[in-house]
Amino acid sequence: MGSTFWLAILGSAAVGVVVSTVITLIGQFWERRARRKELLLSKAIELAIRRTDIGMRLADKTGKLVILPDDAMLAAGYYNDLKHLLDKGDLPAEAKLVAEASHKKAVEALRRSKSHRGREAGRAEPR
Repeated sequence: MGSTFWLAILGSAAVGVVVSTVITLIGQFWERRARRKELLLSKAIELAIRRTDIGMRLADKTGKLVILPDDAMLAAGYYNDLKHLLDKGDLPAEAKLVAEASHKKAVEALRRSKSHRGREAGRAEPR
């Protein structure tokens, strides 16, 4: 048993360590990827449920009909938006447009509400 034998054993052990490490790293990569998808789906479902709850409370407070999309449809949209946000660092163009339109609509409603209250406060009581 010469030095060639020990060199072959050490070489085999080194190759085994490298192969084991590569397999472990690949497994960790797939595990992280699966956890990320699971977390995105979980948060998308939470956002969908929250939006539905807000819509239902709004309907209760205003007495108006509020049409709500299905939670699964909302969750799918939120999932895609969150995935794009994580992958690209920004919301998809369509989501930006929807958010901007929604914001403008809310600001206009708030302005109308304030001006309406201001007119009511400025009215003199009838004689």
